[in-house]
Amino acid sequence: MTKQIKKTISFLSIIALVFTLNGCGGGGGGNGGATATSSVEKSDTYTFENTTNSLTIESYRPYEISFQLTKDGLAQANQAISMETFDVKYGTITDYNIVTDENGVGIFTYNPPTIDPKSNKTISYSYQTDNNVTENIVKTIELIFDKYVLSDNDKTTTLSLVYMKTIAEEGSGKIINRYRVHAVDKKSNQPRVGIPVSMSLISNKKLVHLDGTGSIENNNSTIVFRDSTITVKDKSNNFTNLSIKDEDNLIILPTKERLDASYLGGWTIKTVSDNNLTFKESDVNLTENNLSYVIGNEVRLVGGQIAVADVVNVNNDTTTDENGYIIFDVTFDPKLAGHTVTLEAHGDIDGKRVGVSQIAILRFDDINAKSYVIDNQDDDNNKTITLTALINSTETLSKIKLDKNSFHAVSSGSNVCSIKESSFTNDSNNSVETTEDGEIILTVETTQAKEDNKSVVTTCTVSWDGGMTSINREY
Repeated sequence: MTKQIKKTISFLSIIALVFTLNGCGGGGGGNGGATATSSVEKSDTYTFENTTNSLTIESYRPYEISFQLTKDGLAQANQAISMETFDVKYGTITDYNIVTDENGVGIFTYNPPTIDPKSNKTISYSYQTDNNVTENIVKTIELIFDKYVLSDNDKTTTLSLVYMKTIAEEGSGKIINRYRVHAVDKKSNQPRVGIPVSMSLISNKKLVHLDGTGSIENNNSTIVFRDSTITVKDKSNNFTNLSIKDEDNLIILPTKERLDASYLGGWTIKTVSDNNLTFKESDVNLTENNLSYVIGNEVRLVGGQIAVADVVNVNNDTTTDENGYIIFDVTFDPKLAGHTVTLEAHGDIDGKRVGVSQIAILRFDDINAKSYVIDNQDDDNNKTITLTALINSTETLSKIKLDKNSFHAVSSGSNVCSIKESSFTNDSNNSVETTEDGEIILTVETTQAKEDNKSVVTTCTVSWDGGMTSINREY
């Protein structure tokens, strides 16, 4: 063996020894023999296995991106994995942050775009291996659009707004009404794509026209709203004198003949003049008349108190999920329970506006009044009595119209007592309105009971059903 060969073997042996010491942490020292590459080696013990490597996007439906996270061959449960955001022209992810299940498995839901991007796209997700280590393990997926076919019937044309449940928020005392927005396509199927949707409400109504007198049009990229009953000449009845302000909301409501999602829902007022309004929105090309609408904001005076309501999207979701749903919470002060609001939601699909709206009562089941007992119907005179309607037994139900049929007068004897019709108003709802203090004032007609021509003591109990079915809408 020559000297040159011996030198070469000796040099390679030294390199191998250095690699061995670095790899096993040998060699002592204050850091246990760790090297600058030890953090990378640590992260390499984590692996994405059983992964989705590519997706061939063929139709407008959700696709699953799945993987299993392991460390040294063991499944890693309850670990957070993050999908990197990407240009929405390539689609969306329903939830960009997920947690692995007990088997270390995680699934992202990918939603295709509603316009074919005409080019492929590589997206990726990652796992941060340690709070003290900056290196992540990353997995990439290629989105392939060569076979993507998109039908116009797949696109969203309608939104609906559905009440789900009422929640009493612990700690704050506030009440939550949960609503779900549902997106539907032309075939009445649920579109499976992340559609951006926002929601708002009007609690303090300033103007309500449910008689179809409004009109909307795009005038040189400015959306203009008018009402045929409001003129410049009538100074007492124009938008300016009705205290309509910029930043107020205008919500267009559906009627039998006006159901198109392009104009339904909420609009933000930009400018106010005597006989027209302009909106901040400017990219909608439409012209429509005979529209019903409500104008107002979220702050309201109830029983001498300021009460507010707001809308937030649950879990910070801003787009519909793979089933076409997005959930919102309408949160309000208890004082507002039983009062009427106008709700709306609207979104954008391919630059085309879609909206929905409805008039609703802020729901809370615990609304009632203690019954009033007339101890002795000792004569035939009318008696005026007062019930007090309370929310959660604490807040008074101020200035609310209550259904006539939700009141009852029952005698303990064979004689009859009844609530006089004059107690109720003659409006179309035939209701009684509470006072600012929640009082319900009724006139009760009593008759004296007799047996063998002798007066008998009997009672008359006047009660109210309470709850949401006993309350009439304010408009």
